[in-house]
Amino acid sequence: MTEQQSDGTGVSVDLPLPAVRGLTASLAALRYCAPGAELGHHTDTTGRALLVDLLALPDHVDPIRWLREQRGETLARLTLRAALLVLRREYESHRASPDRRADLPEWARAAWDDMARAWTGPLDGADPFVGLDDAVDDADRLREILGRVRGLRPRYAGPNGIMPTGDLPLLIDDLLRLPDGTDPLQWLHDERSELGARMTLRHVVLGAWPTRGLPLGDPVSRVEPYRRFALSDRAELVVEALVLRPRGFSITVTVRASRDDVTPPPGVQPATLRWQGFDKVQDDLGYRYLTIAPGDPYTLFGSGEDERHTIMYHPAPADGATALTFSSTPMRFTARGVNPEGFQELPDLELADVVWTVELATLKPVETE
Repeated sequence: MTEQQSDGTGVSVDLPLPAVRGLTASLAALRYCAPGAELGHHTDTTGRALLVDLLALPDHVDPIRWLREQRGETLARLTLRAALLVLRREYESHRASPDRRADLPEWARAAWDDMARAWTGPLDGADPFVGLDDAVDDADRLREILGRVRGLRPRYAGPNGIMPTGDLPLLIDDLLRLPDGTDPLQWLHDERSELGARMTLRHVVLGAWPTRGLPLGDPVSRVEPYRRFALSDRAELVVEALVLRPRGFSITVTVRASRDDVTPPPGVQPATLRWQGFDKVQDDLGYRYLTIAPGDPYTLFGSGEDERHTIMYHPAPADGATALTFSSTPMRFTARGVNPEGFQELPDLELADVVWTVELATLKPVETE
């Protein structure tokens, strides 16, 4: 599953939308987060209310199913608004910066041109997205905005049919091409509640997550175990260092991976691999810890190449905790391929299980000058 975002040039780029596995694990991390965490705050009342409800769910309750069964109308509104936000970004980019295509590669220029021609109405007229920012709980306004947009863009793909891959672009195309008289919110409720639940869970989880780049302070103590984990015949992970800080801790690892471990479909060449990090970090008291900087966004791996990641976690280990366990079962990589039209999402690469426990008593104080 993917989420469509803009790369700043106006051309839509597909980025991985975390699978349900990752979203539910992140929700559990928030639910059992160690004391002292500085969590984010949703700016909208709907997001705050959903977060409270989701954190209160028992562990055995599937949050996706609960959202579909208990918050169906809310899901429909949030999903429609998310689709309209994507369209607004593209509308503003094409209207404001038509000359940016000159700096794009050939395949991206073709996509830019085709997506620009998908807007069949004038882009210099009245803004069809007026009122969208305040419409999260206003069903009638969301319907009105979609109606105005449909008047300018009757389908998502351009004349040549070029359209980003992923569930969200397909959803947007369906919304733009709904038969006249169809209630888009009822259609989303009846036909796309699974996708809406995943998108909403992601919105809620990320809205509560600590700010990326949250300062954790200078190193206090560290250990350098250089523990190696074989992931496959060609891949491995080496834990180089764990550093304790006043407001959290960091771990530095070297990841060696090979595109030869990826089996792409015909006509697609493996292009990039991205280590997804550890699924769970937990102490011996049962508290969880939240990732602040999960590594580089996209990392090219070739056979035998090394990539080092320093990942920050928040908050600091809870009082009374004596050990931290880092685990991924299995270790996963996000894979992307390249075809004649550009990048293509591939299934996750799943390798061996990794579980590493470190005793906090083994950390040594960091000398300061």
